[in-house]
Amino acid sequence: MKNYIVISILILVVIFVSGCIGTGSYGYINETGNLSEFDHIVVSGTAPNHLIVTQGDKESLAFEAGRNEISNVKTGVINNQLYLNSTTPVTYYVTVKDINSIELMGPGPGNMQSSNLKLNNLAIKINNGACNITNINVSNLTLSGEGFYVTNVTTNDLTINASSCNITDLTANNLFISGRGIYISGKATNQKASIHGAYNATNLISKTATISVDGSGDATIRVSDLLNAIINGPGDIYYIGNPKITQQINGPGIIMQIPG
Repeated sequence: MKNYIVISILILVVIFVSGCIGTGSYGYINETGNLSEFDHIVVSGTAPNHLIVTQGDKESLAFEAGRNEISNVKTGVINNQLYLNSTTPVTYYVTVKDINSIELMGPGPGNMQSSNLKLNNLAIKINNGACNITNINVSNLTLSGEGFYVTNVTTNDLTINASSCNITDLTANNLFISGRGIYISGKATNQKASIHGAYNATNLISKTATISVDGSGDATIRVSDLLNAIINGPGDIYYIGNPKITQQINGPGIIMQIPG
């Protein structure tokens, strides 16, 4: 009788493992098998989704969803683009060799998480959600959308067109910014920013800066050599350092040196 019990348990274990890689907090993790090569990732769907991207020697994809919701998750590679779509909450685990762009389209809220990426070019677009990245080395990095939280990034050119963007430990040659709610620390040899909201770069060391503030936005920067300052409206530019200054003010805004 004991032998029958042991055999039954082993059969159940085999059946369970063959149906999934493991279990998460809300369901099964399924692996899709071999993938065609891709260099773009597009995530869409009406439900909340979580994308975790890692870098490796081979592309792979696994996803975690509710036990009875796996059929609501659709994946596929078309024209070098990996499409991920779900009508149920899902977590995707994607391994890439190289990747050029990642887009979280919505309308469901999305969250992207990644670390230790080393790439030539990467563009990330977040339409509805947040993006958390640590330890990234990219020759040219573009961030657009909202909800970026980036730590320890090394790049030649960083382009930001976003609202709600927080970057710490940046090392860049050129920084191009458009948006509001942007907070950056680190080093950028040259920065050019067009601001229509808050921009705080007090702890970003720069040699040259071109700052344009439209409307009621305020910018606070640290610059050593040259500051080109443009204000259109009641916004203000505060700077730390002793740069040569050229300025153009249209409205009641001010340009002021502050201690730092």
